[in-house]
Amino acid sequence: MKKIITFLLLLIGLNNLFAQTADPFIFSEIDKIKGEVLNIDNRGNIYIISETTLYKYSIEGKLLYSYTNNMLGRIKSIDVTSPFKILVFYEETESIIFLDEQLIPITETIDLVSKQCYSIQAAAFSTNNQIWLYDAINNDLLQLDFYFNKINKIHLNFSNLQPLQLLFISSKNLILQDATSGILFFDAFGTYLKTLPIIAENIMQIDESTISYLKDNNLHLYNYIKMDEEIIPLSIEKAKQTVRYRDKLIVLQENGTVLISK
Repeated sequence: MKKIITFLLLLIGLNNLFAQTADPFIFSEIDKIKGEVLNIDNRGNIYIISETTLYKYSIEGKLLYSYTNNMLGRIKSIDVTSPFKILVFYEETESIIFLDEQLIPITETIDLVSKQCYSIQAAAFSTNNQIWLYDAINNDLLQLDFYFNKINKIHLNFSNLQPLQLLFISSKNLILQDATSGILFFDAFGTYLKTLPIIAENIMQIDESTISYLKDNNLHLYNYIKMDEEIIPLSIEKAKQTVRYRDKLIVLQENGTVLISK
């Protein structure tokens, strides 16, 4: 009898484990907005880019603030490394503006061309108040201070880069996610370190140890320090991008719907 009970308990445990692995999340929809890009800060606030508007939500899915500037066109990307100095980059008008935690501008609109920065395709903000730009014409990384004075220029020996994002991690690494080469790592001074050949069509979430990305409707969590990977199947079809915060998963679908796990 004891052996039978033990076997049944083991079978139930395996069934529960399989169920958790196959469908670990239950989702609800955030509002009715049509998102294009997701981001999340170190406090768990969710940011959604929708054409010319930036929305900020709590981790529970409550709308906190929004920001729109139709004069600058569509928002290409944001950097929320510092939640109190949010960098908003407009590629079409070659402009940058900084917002505070309530998405209120704290700087004037910065015209990059007037700062002799041309054909910028990606922008990032570091914790030491420095701005990094990728110059597509000259294939250069530009390092500037907060007042857009140039500190350094690093020429890259890579051809045909198609940057999806540029970001700074923990004052240690500058990272360029490229659509064709993968993830390029640089040190805090812009010196090239290595490339991880992880390719994704959309922006990945990258932190001090883990790269989170979608592939074949699975969530891949690659720990590039330990060099191991966890793969979590998702029941959501046509998922485009994900961001994580602790036990929460936020998913952007191809039709712009944003879902948050309960």
